[in-house]
Amino acid sequence: MLCGNHDLAFSAFVGVLPPPCDGSEFRETWREFEHNEEREGWFKGDGYEGMHLQGRRWAGVIEERLNVGMRNV
Repeated sequence: MLCGNHDLAFSAFVGVLPPPCDGSEFRETWREFEHNEEREGWFKGDGYEGMHLQGRRWAGVIEERLNVGMRNV
């Protein structure tokens, strides 16, 4: 599959990404970044348990904005 980052994330959210070739589950993509889950506001609605990390990020709501100095730009 060849796609851009938004294509990948949307595909992950709607559940059309092919399963990983190594037989792992998409939830394993969260492991390295779990410490950011609350701050980044990852999606926690229906189906999130089997969703690739990028789908959860794409559909989530960022709770903490770190670039507050850029508001008026």
